[in-house]
Amino acid sequence: MYLRYGLLADAVVHGAIGKKNIIGTFSAIQASEFPCIHSSLSIAVRIEGDSSEVGTHSFELGFVDADYKAVVPPLKGRFKIEKERMSIEGISAAVEMEIEVNNLPLPKEGAYEFIVQVDGRHLGSIPLYVVSSPAL
Repeated sequence: MYLRYGLLADAVVHGAIGKKNIIGTFSAIQASEFPCIHSSLSIAVRIEGDSSEVGTHSFELGFVDADYKAVVPPLKGRFKIEKERMSIEGISAAVEMEIEVNNLPLPKEGAYEFIVQVDGRHLGSIPLYVVSSPAL
């Protein structure tokens, strides 16, 4: 099983026939003072695997700073990976998730990561850079 993609966006909206509209992707946030709170963001994730991985799995999304210290407790849950409807060589099972994050604390300027784990195994991470900007 592997992380095909993980994106940060302003919003993820369900479209026609299973499509997702990912609006306003980004990897950096500006703030005029710290600590601060980012009011809302969405995370789009696609996890792919083979037919042996069809079934229910545990999921964890952590958020850490540059020193890999947790900023907030991880989001934990379960998901079901199903056989792909379309037969594509090498991809026989997949799941897509949209996660909305509200009031994300950002203690200081610097690099952060959302860490994606499935069944206790690290699949990848999604970077977020927080930079200082002059007050508006």
